[in-house]
Parts: sequence; structure tokens; C-alpha cells
Amino acid sequence: MLGRLAAAGLLFSLAAPRAARSARNLEAPPTASAPVDVIFDTDMALDVDDVGALALLHALSDRKECRILAVGVSESARAYDGQWAAAMADVINTYYGRPEIPVGAYRGPHQELAERGHYTEKTVRAGFAHRLLTGADAPEAYKLYRQVLAGRPDLSVRMVSVGFLTNLEALLASGPDEASPLGGVELVRRKVREWSCMGGRYPSSDEHGEFNLATYPEATAYVLGHWPTPVTFAGFELGVQVMTGARLVRERDPARNPVARAYLEYTGGKDRMSWDQTAALYAVRGLGSGGRPYYSRVAGHNRFELLVGPPGRGPQPSRNVWVSGAEAEQAYLVAAMPPAELAQVIEELMMQRRAGGR
Repeated sequence: MLGRLAAAGLLFSLAAPRAARSARNLEAPPTASAPVDVIFDTDMALDVDDVGALALLHALSDRKECRILAVGVSESARAYDGQWAAAMADVINTYYGRPEIPVGAYRGPHQELAERGHYTEKTVRAGFAHRLLTGADAPEAYKLYRQVLAGRPDLSVRMVSVGFLTNLEALLASGPDEASPLGGVELVRRKVREWSCMGGRYPSSDEHGEFNLATYPEATAYVLGHWPTPVTFAGFELGVQVMTGARLVRERDPARNPVARAYLEYTGGKDRMSWDQTAALYAVRGLGSGGRPYYSRVAGHNRFELLVGPPGRGPQPSRNVWVSGAEAEQAYLVAAMPPAELAQVIEELMMQRRAGGR
């Protein structure tokens, strides 16, 4: 999502990654024989690139490259956006012939955001089939994640987050339950191979926080301080150059295709930055596909700092600072092809027709 928040002030506290982690080879691409298991965590109602990212994952599912296990909405179901995001995700899942994919929602406190993504309400109300009416009807996302993770093989799941880290905080802080006797950190350590996160600016946000990490800074600090598996970040600066959506609206019927309808409602038919799609594409195809490199990785770790700023309403100021280290299990992505070429790869997947559909 778009980075909009400015952070200023003095260093107050920081979250550093946990040191005790097992080494894993992240350079190896997913095997061609087995689809990648994906959990998709999104603040979908706030920008339309979330819709593009979920459409991309469905296209890759149609190609047997991935399997979407669950979708979670990271904006609170108490908020307007959280209410409509869950229904929007269900619309997309149903359109692509996968209405059985469970959709969860965050139920904690929320920030009042100045802009609201009315495009989701307009799209949901446009007559597309779906069963989930609002976020209030969805199960709690972190409990859904625990249930899904408990049923998967060890180190088999790739977590993709393209919004706030509220659900991931709740997952890590969770204790044993009927789904698993493991606490949240150990469950993630055992089941999640890698987390692909759209968030932050790299190599540093300096005094300007990025929207996904800065809107709920305490949740971000907790997650980055406790996450026990490798993480790869797709930053604001990567997706801001990759423009998609206009061709989708031109060549797919917005009255029949909810992805095209969502882009039409949000952009009026213009291109939009592709922040979230870059993270989703990496989660499934890694650094590239078919001999075409999409990205390279810069190793290190993401130090997230809470700052002391002037008193006022809204979240505490924050920033992320990249600390280089070749042996670290974190990295951020750098484009390995021109933005227009990466946009073509992404938009062709967003435009892929569903079986028997438009």
C-alpha cells in the first residue's frame, strides 16, 4: 500500500530480529512439481493493488504454481474498510471458482484513516456472486491462520502480507488452542518457510514511515521483533515504478470481471502502482521464472524504530532502517528488469481469464 505517513523525532525504541533461527536456502526457487502454499494477508479496501495481488495469485493457482490456503483482512472489522474488504476478497475468490477459500478478519482496535476505499463497496454491490457479506461475518484471522498452519506440512507455507501487521501480531502472540498445542511463534517457526512482506522503504525510510508498517507501529515492532523465519521485503520504492491496471480495464469487461471493476472504480481506468503484486509474485516465483530474473535480493535485517514525535492524534511516528549483513535471513528486493517489463508480467497474470469466464 502507498506510503503516506511522515515520522519525525528522536529514537525511542527499536525492534531487532531474533537471533536464533535455522539457516534456510531462500535462493532456491519453489519446485516445479508442487504448488506453493500461500496465506494472503491484506488491507484490501484501502487501495486497489491488493485486488491485483489476489487476482495474480489466482492466476498462478490456475497454472498450478500456487495454492491459496486462506485470506485475512488486516484492517479491523470494526472499521468501514475492514467490513468491505472481507466481502471484496470473497467476491474475487468466488469469481475465480474458489469460493471455499476461507476469509478471516482482524477484530482489534483500528486507526481512523482519512481516506476510505469506497471502491470495494461499489464493486461488492455491483452484483458479483459471493457469500461473505461483511467482515463481521468472517472468522478471526489469526485463529484461521492457526487452523490452516496446523494442518500443513512443516516449512511448506509462504506468508504474503500486503497490508498492516495486525493479524501477524495476533498470530505470534497466540497460545495453544484446539488447532495446535504450539504457541504462535513456534507454530510459525515450524510451518512457515518464508514471509513475503510488502512494507517499508529501502534501504531506509529515513524520517518518513511507510504506510503498511507505520499505521500500526506497535504491531510492526512486535512482529519484526518476534518473527522466527526468513523474511523478504518488497518496498515502496519497488512497486511505485510498476504501473498496471489500465489495460485490464480496457480489455476485460468491468460488468463481468470484478478485478477490472475494482480498478475502474478506484482509478477511473488509469494505471496504478503495483506495490502488493511485487510481493505476491515473489512469494510464488521467487527471484524470477523461465530464465527471466524479476528481482535480486539485498541481505541484512530490517530495524524498525519507534520515534518520539510531537503529541497529537494518530499512530506513534516510526521508520525502518536497513542494516546490511550477508548472513542474515532477511532481505529486500531490487528490480532486475525495467519497470515496464515487470509491469507486463504482472498485468498479464492479473488479466488471465478464469476457466470459462471473462
